Amino acid sequence: LIVDTALLEGEAETSDQSESSHSCIPVDITFYSRKNQSESSGAGYSPIDCRDFVKEELEKNKIIRPIVLVLKQFLFAHDMNDVYGKGGLSSHSLILLLIFYFNSVKSEDVLPEECEHGEWLVRILHWLGEFPFDHIGMAVGTKGNELIALDSTGFKQVIQGRAVPQRETAGCLYIEDPFNKDINVARSSYNWWQVRRVLQGAHYLLTHHSEAAPHQRIFGGIPEMTSPLGLIMQQSKIATAIEQAQKEFAPRKDSSAKKT
Repeated sequence: LIVDTALLEGEAETSDQSESSHSCIPVDITFYSRKNQSESSGAGYSPIDCRDFVKEELEKNKIIRPIVLVLKQFLFAHDMNDVYGKGGLSSHSLILLLIFYFNSVKSEDVLPEECEHGEWLVRILHWLGEFPFDHIGMAVGTKGNELIALDSTGFKQVIQGRAVPQRETAGCLYIEDPFNKDINVARSSYNWWQVRRVLQGAHYLLTHHSEAAPHQRIFGGIPEMTSPLGLIMQQSKIATAIEQAQKEFAPRKDSSAKKT
């Protein structure tokens, strides 16, 4: 790709101008489009294959798309979508997580259409907050889901005699690339624990939310409250929910124990 600086500056090119009169900047945007090409060249990443895989999964599980959009907005609202700057969760990692989740859901788990989006959102938030990601990684691809054992320092253990060249940071998320088993696509999410914390706060807020009945709002003068989905987008509400959850689930001393 050749970028013409004259055109970038808004200068119109006349017919009598020669190519030598422009300052051109060569920009290399080459990438290997298919898995066999990336393997032969050592590139190791096949974005077109990943794109096609994600499109097929979104078509197969149509519930994923609306849930992804809600969670992307949620991460943005809490400044957790910046991967390289703040170690948040990327859109690609998020989609692969949901693909893994819905490919693992039992076929009989069918919810009524009028409440499926909200119920699936609550279930996914619970899973993202409670699954032992520190010890278990995951692989999702055309051959199905696979759980990957991680050691205590976050290394991917050798499975089936396969060497692992990448070293992971303890506490990070591990999602194997669908087309390259040596790549962790979530490696840059070094603040995954903070992402999980706000996800846990959102789950607590949704499951403990209550509002006045319609007749109380109409006849009792109680103003209409912000929707539950709107509440989880507010950083102050999530911070309060996290504090309440910590107090609720903190270890309690046995009141029946005898004092010494």
